[in-house]
Amino acid sequence: SKGGHGAYPHLSPNPIKIAAKIITDLETLNETPVNYPPNLRKAIDEGREEAEKALGTGGADVMRRLSVNIGTIMGGVKINVIPRECSFEVDLRLPPGLSKEDVLPRVRAIIERHPGASFEETRYDGPLWSPPDGEMAGIIRGNSRLFGVDPKPIVSLGGSDLKFWRSHGVPSYYYGPMNHGMGTVDEYVEVDEFMHVVKVHLLSAYDFLTG
Repeated sequence: SKGGHGAYPHLSPNPIKIAAKIITDLETLNETPVNYPPNLRKAIDEGREEAEKALGTGGADVMRRLSVNIGTIMGGVKINVIPRECSFEVDLRLPPGLSKEDVLPRVRAIIERHPGASFEETRYDGPLWSPPDGEMAGIIRGNSRLFGVDPKPIVSLGGSDLKFWRSHGVPSYYYGPMNHGMGTVDEYVEVDEFMHVVKVHLLSAYDFLTG
């Protein structure tokens, strides 16, 4: 917008107010229907309790839908000035069963309701997933049981380097320690749990390569 003085709100649209409305509208994207593959939906249903432990309360529900996070917002120079522009960054995480072809038209429709607003896609990684009943998943689970833990497959809320293998059609899984305070101050993992993971990784790699 052309901006202006805060005493004259009638002379210029306020980009921050427009951004706030767009953000509110974008939150409705988490209602986008998801057509989960049957074997993955079965694993998600059976692993609900484990997902709540691993991902935190509410994590099992987030696994089933698109998530929306507003990571940054920039706009304005002074309290009594109408800003000329406002920009923000949105992290949309798509679950298996959704693609950007499903979501981008919805985003575009939201943006077009607000004159002067525009958007650009800066990165797209997925979603990528591997069969929960795949060979390597079974090997990992079997070795974990040797140490008294019976894990169940769940959908991760975060990304990982597995995308590099999965993008080439290689079934890939990760098995790691519980996160405590992910992305916050004093994030940590338990040493005993970390050593358990190392042992399971070592045995699973050996079994896969020599099987």
